[in-house]
Amino acid sequence: MDSSDHLEQLKSALKIVSALGDGAFGVPVLHAVAGSAIEIIDIAQALLKNQKDARELAKSAAERISSLLDAFIGKSKADIPPDVQQDIERYAQKLEHVQKILGGLVKKKHWRRLLARVSDRDRINHCKDDLNESFQVLAAPIFFSSFILAS
Repeated sequence: MDSSDHLEQLKSALKIVSALGDGAFGVPVLHAVAGSAIEIIDIAQALLKNQKDARELAKSAAERISSLLDAFIGKSKADIPPDVQQDIERYAQKLEHVQKILGGLVKKKHWRRLLARVSDRDRINHCKDDLNESFQVLAAPIFFSSFILAS
């Protein structure tokens, strides 16, 4: 399966989650997280330069968000510790920040994109690193608490 097909599948799954709305999950911000991931995928697919790097970022973010959503199936807001809810909100903010950065890359004029190709790649990789770091901070308590709640 090529990367664009995989991104389309992830995007479709996230759209379903997003359409279900906050009521499907106990944490209201998850709807926004899914929406941001969809936007990041759209932007990555629209980029002409550094598309491979942007698609890797979008794929990574979407897969992590999918696993995050899986961890909250059947949970209510009361099941989620307040500090984990705050971590999710911070991750959502980080996703929105990445979305804005990538959106700015799409809006650049063609000649500016050619001149800035390397710096754009650096920006994309920095976004990827930021999201990875944020997700690691978020994931440990979520998956640990999911394990405990499941016991």
